[in-house]
Amino acid sequence: MKNNLIYIYLVKIILIQFVILFLMSNNLFGEEKKGTLKIKVTGIVASEGDIHVGLFSTKKDYKNKSNQYRKGIYPVTGKELIITYKEVKYGEYAIIIFHDINKNDTMDSNSLGLPKEPFGFSNDATPGLSAPAYSRVTFLINKEEVLHVVKLQTFNQRWSIGLAPMVSTSPYKEAPAYFTPIPILAYQGDRLNIIGPDVTYSICRYKEMKLNLGVRFNFNGYNEDDSDALKGMEDKYYSLDGGLEWRYKIWELDFKISGYYDLLGINKGFNGQVMLSHKIEKDKLIFEMGAGFNWMDDQFVDYYFGVDASERSSGRSEYHPHFSINPSLSVWLFYKFTQHWILVSLLTVEHFDAEIVDSPILDDSVRGSFLLGVVYRF
Repeated sequence: MKNNLIYIYLVKIILIQFVILFLMSNNLFGEEKKGTLKIKVTGIVASEGDIHVGLFSTKKDYKNKSNQYRKGIYPVTGKELIITYKEVKYGEYAIIIFHDINKNDTMDSNSLGLPKEPFGFSNDATPGLSAPAYSRVTFLINKEEVLHVVKLQTFNQRWSIGLAPMVSTSPYKEAPAYFTPIPILAYQGDRLNIIGPDVTYSICRYKEMKLNLGVRFNFNGYNEDDSDALKGMEDKYYSLDGGLEWRYKIWELDFKISGYYDLLGINKGFNGQVMLSHKIEKDKLIFEMGAGFNWMDDQFVDYYFGVDASERSSGRSEYHPHFSINPSLSVWLFYKFTQHWILVSLLTVEHFDAEIVDSPILDDSVRGSFLLGVVYRF
């Protein structure tokens, strides 16, 4: 009996010790240490807009840009701004800031997915094609007051140069694939964007909608020397198109409608595109896939795929196609392998409809191109 009482007594002592350890581990016997965090935002250039601040306490939340430990929106009052958060638990944190100049509650980005508005990270970490790694932005709050300075950065007004060889298949009879070296000169501005041979300028923006003026090269065309089947055909030339693009972002998708006209009077036609695309960013990689339709009016299609009466031959009848709508697919890939060097890749596939396929100078219903190049960003 006495031994049983001793056993029960020892069990009680052990249980009490476990309870004490549990309470101590959960800081119930003492107050959890907390401090004050002061964030000093510098490098504010624009006098309008709001500063958006997110304070993250875990790697997962930082990566997903959600569940901020503290967050806030603060109006710009000068070239610098000090934000104070009290009662912040001791620990490891990361900060993301951006200057919402146009006050649309969104970090605006360009066609490459790079920020068009000023931004900043704790430790003044600089991003590549995506946010810096969590290990580069973390800092400690381990005393009563911590001051952390974040200087705003910008990708605006950045120039890039490069070269991207492009290989394209030809839908024309007996014509081989052709090689075109594409010089790349890129400029990423707030409204003006230059990417290779394409130029756009934003003339109207409202929240997630944008209207752009655009100028781009039209690489359709052929020479009669490209194949024996084209002998007797007049050469069809490249052109320069100008027009409008309307873009709208919804959920994680980018919707675009564009219409362009031949500025040089070569084909004297209209062409455009309806495209829905989705972008995925991960570390140093940006992957974007788009699907939609390319449209061409009668004059455009007739110039590049028609056969005039003067071009008829024994094996080639006169042909005048009409308006054409062709499904298309595009895949962009950007990979930043150093701070300044970026690998660029583009794959496009277009399937012609019956108006084009029935042309006597064609023997393929699909046209594709592949571009692979390197860009140096200053």
